[in-house]
Amino acid sequence: MLAAVATRSQRPARAIRRALATLPSRRRLSTGACTAPPDWGPSPGTLLPLAIYVHWPFCAHLCPCCNFNKYKPPAADLAPGPTGQSFTDSLGAAVLAELRRGIQRVTPVPGQSAARPTHLPTSLYFGGGTPSLMPMDAVREIIDYVRSLRGVILSGVSPLLSEVPNDLEITLEANPTDHHLFAGFHHAGVNRLSLGIQSLDAGHLAAIGRSHTTSDAMEAIAEAKKIAFSRGVTYDLMFGLPGQGVDQWHEELSVRIRSTTYHLSLYQLTVEPHTPLQKVLTSPDRLSGLASAWALPLRRLPPMPTEEAIEKMHELTDGLCEAHGLHRYQVSNWARALSPDQLATGFESQHNSAYWNGTDYVGVGPGAHGRFTRLTDGMRVRTRSIPEPKRWLSAVQSGASPEVCTVLSAQEARDELVCLGSQQRQGLVRERIGRALSAPAAPAWKDVIDMTAVPDLVAGGFVEFTKPVRQSSRPTGEIVVEDPDMAAAMRVTRRGLLVADTLMGKLVKID
Repeated sequence: MLAAVATRSQRPARAIRRALATLPSRRRLSTGACTAPPDWGPSPGTLLPLAIYVHWPFCAHLCPCCNFNKYKPPAADLAPGPTGQSFTDSLGAAVLAELRRGIQRVTPVPGQSAARPTHLPTSLYFGGGTPSLMPMDAVREIIDYVRSLRGVILSGVSPLLSEVPNDLEITLEANPTDHHLFAGFHHAGVNRLSLGIQSLDAGHLAAIGRSHTTSDAMEAIAEAKKIAFSRGVTYDLMFGLPGQGVDQWHEELSVRIRSTTYHLSLYQLTVEPHTPLQKVLTSPDRLSGLASAWALPLRRLPPMPTEEAIEKMHELTDGLCEAHGLHRYQVSNWARALSPDQLATGFESQHNSAYWNGTDYVGVGPGAHGRFTRLTDGMRVRTRSIPEPKRWLSAVQSGASPEVCTVLSAQEARDELVCLGSQQRQGLVRERIGRALSAPAAPAWKDVIDMTAVPDLVAGGFVEFTKPVRQSSRPTGEIVVEDPDMAAAMRVTRRGLLVADTLMGKLVKID
């Protein structure tokens, strides 16, 4: 019997690290680096998708439940310096400079190289921290650069690869208290807003130390709807909060679903190590060491929901969303479906899907992470930037690399793809795996997953194997097949997503 999933991560990059850390230890038989063959690259006339992540590390308020890379900037960093620029202005300019360098590590750039581009930017995501505190001019300049680069690349190559979308998805995370800035960011080019509501209950907001009120949240929702971002607005909500009951979560989610057009991100609160929330829950006497802004609400912290209540919340979440036409495409994300049987709804986050699909992505900014096949040597690498803003800026301004680069072994790259695929409805696609591993052809299932677990997983209704149905050489749908060797993909069922973490452990191949 597969156990229910008890935790959900709030950012795909962090989920990747957590998933890999939970894999069983194994004897490493293949320690060679994951390296592309000499003729690696898309065929002429095609482009591979490239996602771009920008991390803005500053917050006006530090929430006691959050362990993201974030800082509260001192007033001096916001004031103009001797050059007329503030520290945050300089940081914004450095992010753009580092982004230019980072993209050149993945693909030839017209004007900088005579070689044909191999990738096309498909999504740009501003995360944090609180990116709605980022200087507006910096956001605009980054968007203008990426759009300009995309246009130049498209002018020289016709993108034939179906996974490259027609337009650039540009998402910015925002706090409800910054609703007065939404119109400015929309004018700067943001076409998708990710709004961190977290809860519509005043008591629950206080329990997790959020600085906004229910009134702020409702005003932000109304403002976002009025602006009409072309790629929609997604709302973040959390469940499993201190003092929250199943009925309360049902009522809150029902209210939010009724006015949701496209997308919801729904997360169970994870009590992260070394956060003030974790310290209070494990050692209440440590309250005296916390900042007063945190300690005040935490002193009245109600008890956490029981495991049984959490499991009911998970089941309720999926059932209620499905009943209202929001289909789960990843463990914590639901999108409006055009038809009940569609896996790709058209309203998923293009950027977050890139993480889970193994697509190359560049991460820039203090604490940002990236993963891509390096242009110079074909190595599959993972990058991690210096987390402290001032150290990061100093490195960029001095011409030094602000990141640590880790080369992935072939086995590590494969395991990562299996972990990611088991967390989304689309599951594992052989062709996509082959491309991410720079393989000359789609690999056999036995070389990717533990096939001994497959019969029980299929019989239990947790996964299914599918192949495309074609008409006039074009895919028109999919059918389920019994023989895995005949399948192009292994899909995770709705039931499988409810136990995604356990499913991942069973599928990872132990060599």
